[in-house]
Amino acid sequence: MPSLRVYDTRGNEHSPTGGGSRSNERVKKDLGPAGVRLAIEAGRERKFTMFFRARETRNARAEQFYAVYSTRNGSMREFMDALRDRIEDEWGYTIDDSADDMSVFRALDAGQTSLPGSDQDRAILEELIGSRQGGTVGVRDAESALGLVNEFMGTYNRAAVADSPESNALSEFDLVVAPNGSSGIVPVGDTEDRWESTKESIRSRLIDAEIASINESVQTLSREHGLSSSEIRRRVSQRVPALSAPDTGGSTADRLASSGSSSRFDMAEIGKYVAIGALVLLVLIAGFFGASAFGVIGGSGGDDGGAAAASINGTVVDADGEPIGSGVEVTIERVADDNATESDGGMNTTTDGGSFAFENVSTGTYEISAESTDAFEYGAQEIEVDENGTDGVEVAPASATVNGAVVDAETGEPLSTDGDGEVDASIELVDGNGESVATATGGSYEFSVDDLDGSYTVTAEADGYESADHTVDSFGDQADIELESTGVTLSGEVTSNGTVVSDATVEVTVVAGDVRTVTTGSFGNYEITGLPPGSDYRVEVNAEGYETKAETIDLSGETQEKDFDLDPSES
Repeated sequence: MPSLRVYDTRGNEHSPTGGGSRSNERVKKDLGPAGVRLAIEAGRERKFTMFFRARETRNARAEQFYAVYSTRNGSMREFMDALRDRIEDEWGYTIDDSADDMSVFRALDAGQTSLPGSDQDRAILEELIGSRQGGTVGVRDAESALGLVNEFMGTYNRAAVADSPESNALSEFDLVVAPNGSSGIVPVGDTEDRWESTKESIRSRLIDAEIASINESVQTLSREHGLSSSEIRRRVSQRVPALSAPDTGGSTADRLASSGSSSRFDMAEIGKYVAIGALVLLVLIAGFFGASAFGVIGGSGGDDGGAAAASINGTVVDADGEPIGSGVEVTIERVADDNATESDGGMNTTTDGGSFAFENVSTGTYEISAESTDAFEYGAQEIEVDENGTDGVEVAPASATVNGAVVDAETGEPLSTDGDGEVDASIELVDGNGESVATATGGSYEFSVDDLDGSYTVTAEADGYESADHTVDSFGDQADIELESTGVTLSGEVTSNGTVVSDATVEVTVVAGDVRTVTTGSFGNYEITGLPPGSDYRVEVNAEGYETKAETIDLSGETQEKDFDLDPSES
């Protein structure tokens, strides 16, 4: 029978009526510090562990929890339904999925997944997992992470989606996925070396298998058709120029051929064996590892309408026209016409200086594009390729991103770390004419702009802080915008004889008519920010079943901690 338990980040079992009888050291020591958002364990029972935030009351702080769901054959969807039933229907809490660290929860709750990477990438990762070497990889977002975890369920014993994938606490997991903005599937840390060796191992096995097939075909040609090795080599060279080799001399078969006696050989039958061997070798290997690796991109044959000797050369540049650098994927695809073939396309990567080259392509019209980088998005553009080739192609970005964080100048933490909406920053991207381009709310932002020649400024403001501006000197990641606090923070704990008091009301009277009020959370804690510095503030604490307590305190410093111990009411 499925079971569901909820723990706080210290590993203590949680319930509305007080702590449970159990503790979970794994949550405290491993999952929490590693920023694990979802963990899955297979075995006789399947165990799902999910990070989430929830408020005990509407005005309470969103606390952090881990839910552990054990089931014999249940699904993640059943887990999410059971979690919402427990937290919201039974306990009356509110799950708060607005924070950045709730992206995995949001995607799983909405059933949104996508499968990242190429077939080759997934084949490499599957072999790493299946051989128990383990794989730690980065993907674009939470949806991609969930897609990968779901794809290999049944292959791994343990998998995790985590913010800190290289944590030693995750060393026993077969698959660790980090939604860190990577394009496709990118190996992380120690997995990088294993990734390359596994890729080469798969390639070698494929080559060995095809060579064995060729060897078997050659033996069949010799045994059943009486062909010598030189005759086989000559016929293969005629059909597969890439495998041609110098002729080593005449043979009985050669002499028969010169006298016309070779007509007794069924060329269709011979062609079958040649195709099984030589042609399949090129086609299959190129299909798995990319035609560009073998220099067979494009090409033409027969009546495809274009010469196969043309080339495309160019550079991928940034918004200033400067080369973008190496390792950027560039893709070409021939625009469909009567002469286009499936081979008229391919992918290559830029070298140092941002340059790229495609050889042996047919003449015609092509669409060329580059993969997105951290700073730029590249759209497709058309180019014409004639028999002389096309040089000097410049692939320029169609749009750019401006992204960064707004942080507290003192702590360096994003203003919306807790996701409670009370300290979220209002962020605006303004162009050189002072016009608003885009806005965002929270502790981080990511804007997309189409005018790459324009100038931009990011402005940020938040309650209790002085506003600040940041000039965008280059696209992509920006320096943190630091906001200086304009007030004092008062925080503390409300207890009674050592027992925490939740749902207590804490009121601070700043001036007549200006009263700041908060409610303590499930651990009796409270925090009020943005109080103007001063002295002789009246702080009053009320809670049902307890005597009201009021004190006058000094708030002349930047932060002030004040705990209150309430006496039970006599009535």
